[in-house]
Amino acid sequence: MANAGTFRDFEQEVVEFFQRAVSLFKSLPTYDWLSAAGIVPSTSATYTLAQLQQVANARFGQDAIWNCRSGELNEVWYGYTTQGTVTSGTFNPAGPDGTKSTCPSTGIKYLPKSGSTTTTTSSPPTSTAPAGTGAKPSGTVFMNVISNGNLNSCLISTGKWIGSGNTCAGYSITSVGTSTFTMRTSKGPCNVSNTGVFSCVAGASATTFSVNSNSELVYGGSANFHAPSVPSGSTQVVVSTSSGAQNIRLQYGSA
Repeated sequence: MANAGTFRDFEQEVVEFFQRAVSLFKSLPTYDWLSAAGIVPSTSATYTLAQLQQVANARFGQDAIWNCRSGELNEVWYGYTTQGTVTSGTFNPAGPDGTKSTCPSTGIKYLPKSGSTTTTTSSPPTSTAPAGTGAKPSGTVFMNVISNGNLNSCLISTGKWIGSGNTCAGYSITSVGTSTFTMRTSKGPCNVSNTGVFSCVAGASATTFSVNSNSELVYGGSANFHAPSVPSGSTQVVVSTSSGAQNIRLQYGSA
């Protein structure tokens, strides 16, 4: 007869395995990542594999496997290498090894689910939109960074721009007017200092912002922000409104 303790140990391992699987799944909100990059379900628009991989690299830090059926996107696979056990080890994002995406390089359809509202859309505009004319965010959002017209990672809780593959911070929105709002993170209120540095720190006086029609953050009538360089990996760089070698935009997306 098998030892009862062995069965209990096995049951616990199964529970921990599925808990870890669910945790990993929740850390990969692909729909929200695509939506933040302007890739939304549509009956008319098509997308490229490069656009999808751009999102994967910005958010996950590696290429993903995008699979299509008859040209329609139907699943995405993410890869990891692990250090330690499945239940308690470290999962490091890894690019595809072997199997590649089955989606075509262009003309990829991303159709709405059956019964959902269909949309007709096109690629998001890259031109500058009038300042302060967009629908302001609510609740908690991510602050995505747009660099050279492309999504390139996001801001962390201190207000700094971090390299791809890291966790984005949630920015809590508080409405202060018809089209204006303040923001805060777990570190504190978000503020633009006298020298133009954007940061979120305890004790700071919250700065008032708005957004333009591209969902880009606007301060002082401008959506232009700057950074000294493009970060990679875990590197963090300061964001400011004054000057910097890299011109960027901050676009809010679903958290």
